[in-house]
Amino acid sequence: MKKLLVVLSVSILPFISAAAIQAGEVDLPIKEHTLANGLKVLLLERHHSPTVACQIAFKVGHNNERAGVTGAAHMLEHMMFKGTRTIGTRDYAAEVPLMKEIDQAANEMLDEKLKGSEADTTRIENLAKRLDELQKEQKKYAVGEELSNLYKKNGGSGLNAYTADDYTNYIIKLPSNKLELWCWLESDRIANPVFREFYAEKEVVHEERRMRMDTVPSGSMWELFFRPPIWRIPIPGRPSGGLPISPTTDVKPCRNFSTSTMPPTMQSLCGLGTLRAKPHWK
Repeated sequence: MKKLLVVLSVSILPFISAAAIQAGEVDLPIKEHTLANGLKVLLLERHHSPTVACQIAFKVGHNNERAGVTGAAHMLEHMMFKGTRTIGTRDYAAEVPLMKEIDQAANEMLDEKLKGSEADTTRIENLAKRLDELQKEQKKYAVGEELSNLYKKNGGSGLNAYTADDYTNYIIKLPSNKLELWCWLESDRIANPVFREFYAEKEVVHEERRMRMDTVPSGSMWELFFRPPIWRIPIPGRPSGGLPISPTTDVKPCRNFSTSTMPPTMQSLCGLGTLRAKPHWK
């Protein structure tokens, strides 16, 4: 009986807290600022430990996709961990021509596959081999997990991200004296993302779909109950997701998706912990 009471207490606690907040019984002195570029900043001081929990929320998700480029939101989330022109690379200048060749080989292979029964299978095999060789060459310059390792070396933990229907969140917890580092790293990967190892990562996202949906008995049930008929675009990469990433979702549409859906006005920067909620905002 005691166990049941404990479980019930834990289960209803979030609802009690939400009701208390709505009733004004809980003081949450959140400081809100809007910068000149439209970026919204939400800060809440909590000095229980010398740490700060940081989050960047984008008002962008699966619902912002369109037919032919489904999966772009989820792919973009993965690409945001692949580094920038300065992070995740040993020689960015050497990577650039390789990435162009990789994109060309991948696009030619896709064009051939889309011919269906008239496709030249030998050409597809040769292009696939060429793509694999180019990607192996690029790996010589790529520094895997450099962003994650930079955070870990500076006391960071819980680096993660997730994509939903109408938002995408990037989260991390850091020592409070590393807040400036977080601002620098996040601004760099938002402003200068490099879609490094795109086609290899695309297979990772496909595997997430297979793991969460295609190989579990509850997959069809989730889609049946959580995909209303009004949705015309399948939503990939989540428990209630639809079809896998569209074959035509490649680097270019994902870059366009990033440019068109991630301006400062679509972003909210959130911080909770040992911080100053009244700095000089510009």
